[in-house]
Amino acid sequence: MKDFCTLLNEIRNSTVMELSGDLNKVALILNNTNRYVRSFDNIIFDGGNEPYIIEIVARLLRFLRRQNYLDEHNKVNELCVTQLRQITMYLFLNTDVSFRYDLSRVVHVKHLLNTAPQLSKCLLLNCIWGLDLDRFLYEIVSYTPLWFSMQFLDQTISSLRYAKPYEVLDRTESLVRSICYAICRTDCDWQKIDRNRYVDHQRTLNKMCDHVAELLCFYNTPDSSKFQGWSKVRKHTYFGYVLWHLFKMVLTGLKLSGCRPDPKPLDSSMAMYELVIEPDRYNTPSAPPVSAQYSAPTEQALLKITVCLLNTLETCIMHVSIERFVCWADIDLFTNNETGTLQQLIGESAYRVSELLLNSKNNRQHSVLTHLAQFALRPRTLAEQASTMTLGQLMTKIEESATATQRMVYLNEFVKRGEQVLGNAECLAVLEQHKALLTGGHVRLMIEYDARDTVGDEMMDEDDVPDERVRLRELILLIVPTLPSRQFHSLVTFTIDTFGTDFDRYKQENFSASLVAFINRMGSASSDCAAGRTMQRTTGATLQLLIFQCPTTIFTSLVNFVYDLKDSGTEFYVDAIIAIIERQRPIAARYIWQHLESLLVTDLNICKTKALRYFAQRIYEIELYEREAFYRQLLLRGIEKAYESRNMMALEELLSLFNCIWSKLITVYRAPSKEMVRIVAKEAAVQLGQLTTDLRAGLLNSNPNGINALSLAVELLVPTLSVLERLCSEADNENLQKIAKSEWPLTTQYYFQEYLKLKDRSGDSEQKSSFAEFIYNEELVPKVSNDNVIRSFLVRMFPQCVQSEALTLAQDEMLRPHLFNALETLLEEWLKRKQVEGNLHFPVHWLTNYNACLKLPFPSSDNVETDQNCRNRTECLALKKVFLEMMERFVKNFDESDAENHQVYALLVAVEQELAMLEQ
Repeated sequence: MKDFCTLLNEIRNSTVMELSGDLNKVALILNNTNRYVRSFDNIIFDGGNEPYIIEIVARLLRFLRRQNYLDEHNKVNELCVTQLRQITMYLFLNTDVSFRYDLSRVVHVKHLLNTAPQLSKCLLLNCIWGLDLDRFLYEIVSYTPLWFSMQFLDQTISSLRYAKPYEVLDRTESLVRSICYAICRTDCDWQKIDRNRYVDHQRTLNKMCDHVAELLCFYNTPDSSKFQGWSKVRKHTYFGYVLWHLFKMVLTGLKLSGCRPDPKPLDSSMAMYELVIEPDRYNTPSAPPVSAQYSAPTEQALLKITVCLLNTLETCIMHVSIERFVCWADIDLFTNNETGTLQQLIGESAYRVSELLLNSKNNRQHSVLTHLAQFALRPRTLAEQASTMTLGQLMTKIEESATATQRMVYLNEFVKRGEQVLGNAECLAVLEQHKALLTGGHVRLMIEYDARDTVGDEMMDEDDVPDERVRLRELILLIVPTLPSRQFHSLVTFTIDTFGTDFDRYKQENFSASLVAFINRMGSASSDCAAGRTMQRTTGATLQLLIFQCPTTIFTSLVNFVYDLKDSGTEFYVDAIIAIIERQRPIAARYIWQHLESLLVTDLNICKTKALRYFAQRIYEIELYEREAFYRQLLLRGIEKAYESRNMMALEELLSLFNCIWSKLITVYRAPSKEMVRIVAKEAAVQLGQLTTDLRAGLLNSNPNGINALSLAVELLVPTLSVLERLCSEADNENLQKIAKSEWPLTTQYYFQEYLKLKDRSGDSEQKSSFAEFIYNEELVPKVSNDNVIRSFLVRMFPQCVQSEALTLAQDEMLRPHLFNALETLLEEWLKRKQVEGNLHFPVHWLTNYNACLKLPFPSSDNVETDQNCRNRTECLALKKVFLEMMERFVKNFDESDAENHQVYALLVAVEQELAMLEQ
């Protein structure tokens, strides 16, 4: 059984032509006609055999019609090409021809030889032309060995003398192209294989070139008797077709000679053309690699044929008159279901030939180039061709296009037809079928059409929308989620620019439910990075659809989601929102700004949750907006607004955010950002200088958050002035110092004097002074001012200082001994005010700053450690005494649960611990 299956597979895969029933019937018809009608040996050209030829062809025709191999118009049935190919080859094998090699050695066809009367070449070719089998003749010339096909070419060319003028053009073109392809396909360097075969091959190639020259005689010297009685217009038309066929032959020759085609193996239905001769010395060698060059004989043969074609073309072109050229403009041709005038096709062909000649290494100097330039036309692009098609032709092309690129060209033109397509249900069905190829530009055209207020001549009622319009909107919503990001952004930007930021024309009834589901999905997402990336990929299409329906609502919902994040560890969710915003950057930039203004300027909501501040910071980091605008229009405006409204919590958060992002920028900034940093730093320095002045002035009556804001402002001011010193001109720095000296107190002037130094023109280095020395420079004199004056100075200045400044006061030898007395005086005055004004906040920062000062060493004695411990112990005991006296007086007014009092108790515990350590 196994051997039987193997045998069946061998039979199935065999390329041997079997003597099938069709071939038997053909043989029977030929035998009968050969016996009773006319002996085939006597049928020759010009022998008066036309009646017999007609009878023989008619009998074969009736058989092919009965077998349904030919249709009612006697044309080849495309479903029966394989059978007709075998019949044609069978006729060729049984023709009375003397081949150079014995066909009985060809294993695939030797059993078919002499199975029918030997046809004369004349009868064979009449059968080929009469039965519409000429395409198989061209296949035989193209794919069989040259020694086989060349036996038929002489009589084939002779038979063309009896063909009609237009048939001659088609047949000569096909034969020339087949000969050129056969030469390329059978190319082999026989000189390296067999010297004798090399000589034969050269002779064969020369003979093939001669056949091409004979075929071109029908163009150079046509039979004038066939054109008798023709009108001038008819002759002009025919001459145009002559040129068109010549151009196609020239293009084929130039392409084949310029670049070797890829060798393609024959499929099973054409394998019979491979006539392999035994013994091996006659075997056709395998095709060379694709990269190999033509052998010298093949290259010379192709060059000879190309030159011959170009010479013929030049001869014909020289006979082109203006009258003929104009006449061709009125002749419409249909090629591949496309229309074009004969003039246009000839002009485009001339253009292509000119390009190939200019790029050719052998024919670039041919004189035909000068003639081609006279009427060469740039070939129409596919888009230009599509623009001239009807809707029906476009729909056909869309369905039949071989590649997506071609289909896209036709779709572009199809959608451009506007109402003809978008208002037609059948056309919309075509678009829906190919919606995967539709782009944002197509959707834009659909929206422009749909946004019109009228349908026809009447106003359209939104409650009575035509079915086509409803289907169009559904199609739009199907395409939008699948658009690439860039196309989607361009589309939504167009809708916003055209219809406003509140555009919601395509908002669906389930929009709210879809939005809630999307937000819930984000809220329930895992903080795992991989899971987050998966969520972003799977929600991309949903997000695009939601944004397209109503961008205002979706971005408002995303920001509200950030507002609702209360717990710690919310950075993942904020980052997820930021990832969405960054992915939709061109659209988000139009909507997030108003939310940032509310967050940082108008409503000052930044102090509500940590997530809001992190959100603002991330918006800055992804550079959704210009950094200069973020600093000047948001942060600096927000800081000013927060202080004006005395919202110290918001002020502290804004300064903290400013400090966080500003310190990174001024440390390492890109060269293009240099001017931006200078502008922002200059404006920030002035605003921070004024802010520190105002905060110091109102610090006694301010919220305790004010001291934190002041600390942050001072912390920001120092690096800002440092960067200004590097970036600003001398005039700008001098102007800033003038502002500081004329408008602000010494506590602020110190920073402008110290960190915004002017270049000393004299070259003398200015001695650096401390903060304490700078502010009492004109008021106190060391070893001269008395204790009361010093204490009064500290009572006035100490409450206005941040901790870093208080430490510099404590480091001053003149001020340090009086700090405790000044603090005691401050507390006594505060207690008196508290009795009158019950809503005063306790100045915890006084005690905190003083406690920090106690930790500084005293280099005022020989025994430093002993002296320091004594002083610290004495001052800590005094500070504790103040706490105890204060608590005894106001213990009934103190609530331990109050946050401010809790800070006092915490500080007291810290002082007790430090005191215990000192007593050890």
